[in-house]
Amino acid sequence: MARNGVSYADIAEAAEQVRNQGHNPTVDRVREALGTGSKSTIAPLLKRWRNEQQQEADLPPDLLDGVRSLHKHLQQLADERITSAQQDFEALSEAQQAQISDALARISELESSEKTLSDERDQLKEALAQQERVLQQVRIELSKVSEQRDQARQQVSEQKEQLQALRQENKDVREHFEHYQQRSMEERQQQREQAQRELQAVQHQLQEAQQQLLAGQQQWQQEQHSKLQWQQQAQNYEQQWQQAMQQHEQAQQQLDELRQQQQYERQQQTQTEQQLHDQLKQHQWALAQQQENSESLQQQLEQQQQQRQAIEQEKQQWQQQAAVLEGRCQQLRELLEREGN
Repeated sequence: MARNGVSYADIAEAAEQVRNQGHNPTVDRVREALGTGSKSTIAPLLKRWRNEQQQEADLPPDLLDGVRSLHKHLQQLADERITSAQQDFEALSEAQQAQISDALARISELESSEKTLSDERDQLKEALAQQERVLQQVRIELSKVSEQRDQARQQVSEQKEQLQALRQENKDVREHFEHYQQRSMEERQQQREQAQRELQAVQHQLQEAQQQLLAGQQQWQQEQHSKLQWQQQAQNYEQQWQQAMQQHEQAQQQLDELRQQQQYERQQQTQTEQQLHDQLKQHQWALAQQQENSESLQQQLEQQQQQRQAIEQEKQQWQQQAAVLEGRCQQLRELLEREGN
């Protein structure tokens, strides 16, 4: 509890004491005799005491003693009321000051929370802007991937055209080879038939030669020479047939190489399409994740704004309560001033 104030009775007693000591009761001397009190409080009470002393000088002694006794009694009653009012005011003032202090502390806490929320809101905005930039980058990359996919499709289409051309060329080679094979078989068949006919003719001639062997050694030598020629011709036919078989094997090998190349190109095409499909799925998933993060940040920002509005309302309520308490304190001060006067 605060210290009680200086009353008029204290001032009057101190002034009497100073005057009895043979000094003029001034504000400083009265304050020194009291040992407390401010000059602004002592001055009006001391002036009141001096006015009363001048009025008492004109009254009879008996009346003056009665007036002094009555004045002292009334002054005591007034001092008691003033002291009680001051105590009530000080007790009330302490409670109101505590409420005001709590309100100011709450306001300070709310302002700090508001600043924290503002910082968090700025961070969320920055994070949202960063997410937007990342999302834009993902969109750009997705556009690039789409462009690469279109290019890959164009390449696949071109490869299909090349594959179709290779298939047509393979078909032409096969038809040419089959035609060549058929032609070779026909030629070999004709050569075999011709050789068979010739061999039959030779055998017939041999028979005739054997029959005519006795006819002369010279004719036998001629027939023997002719037989060697026919054997040489048969060997030539056999060499031609082997060459045709080698050409057939080379053509078959080229056909196998074309088939392997086609199979390799089909595998490459399948792998390229699968890679592009996987990349597209990854970018679509990343885009979906960015959109979910953006929506989450937006919800957090809305929640922060709602909390800030609630804090603003609570802050206004505390300010209103503080204003009401300040008004009540002002009313009590005015009441005490009227009591003092």
